[in-house]
Amino acid sequence: MHLCKYPGCGKLVQGNKRYCEQHEVRGRERDDEMMARRLATAGMFPHSPSPNHDLYRTARWRAIVQGMTKASGARCVYCGSRERLEIHHPIPPRGDEELFFAPANREIVCHDCHTRITLAEVLARKRGTRGVFKKKTQLKS
Repeated sequence: MHLCKYPGCGKLVQGNKRYCEQHEVRGRERDDEMMARRLATAGMFPHSPSPNHDLYRTARWRAIVQGMTKASGARCVYCGSRERLEIHHPIPPRGDEELFFAPANREIVCHDCHTRITLAEVLARKRGTRGVFKKKTQLKS
């Protein structure tokens, strides 16, 4: 015996059932909704390598990252942090080598800001809007 998997329910269920009789229908609907959400977001983070995968592995890219993040005075353009610096592409290159290596399409960001920016971009693509994440210099004005 185990507890019903429906949130907040404490009833015991026998066998291989996931939900008690009271929550069987709503529980299955909830499972279906969760599966639909997983399938909808699977395209955003596919298990196959990104179109930029091979570009990130080049010596040229590693040299760019080293040069930008290790430079004295390097800071996140969003929060000013000097910790865990990474390079962000404001315009996603999606395999376009010229755009990937373009100096104008690179900015230094900390890991935390990079995560927030990427999440905002993914959610914006999903909603069909633009993700807006303001730089520290833009926040002052």
